Amino acid sequence: WGQGYGGYLATKILMEDPETPLCGIAVAPISSWYLYSAPFVEKYLGSPISHHLLYDMGDISRKAANLRTKLFYLIHGMADEQIPVHHSMLFAKELIEAGVNFQEQIYPDEGHELKTARAHYYRVIEDFWNQCFNTSEPVKSFNMVSHTDKKILS
Repeated sequence: WGQGYGGYLATKILMEDPETPLCGIAVAPISSWYLYSAPFVEKYLGSPISHHLLYDMGDISRKAANLRTKLFYLIHGMADEQIPVHHSMLFAKELIEAGVNFQEQIYPDEGHELKTARAHYYRVIEDFWNQCFNTSEPVKSFNMVSHTDKKILS
């Protein structure tokens, strides 16, 4: 599981190892370095013109077929300004063309942190992990208000 760059890494790990892990969640993953913030990417990878092989090697959409044997969940907020939703849309298109069965959750009007949909977000992740690990008993529901928050609200 990972979000942003972590979503990219979680997906890369799933793609590179055919045996394990069996499932993963990518939240707002960077699907192609060509599409990400040029100043940030060029600082580490150099120009896409002179270093296109590095950009191509890091493009998870090019290896979408490697997820055919995995359980995969793709999640993204449509108003994400940090990693625009077109990363997930293009990746989903490649997954479909590669014949990968996957789950996808798009949150309208949500940014990178998925703030107002947080409770739903945690529930779908919990359900996915239960499916992945074949747990018959649901995990105790996540309480969105911590003990510290209760003291502040009182």
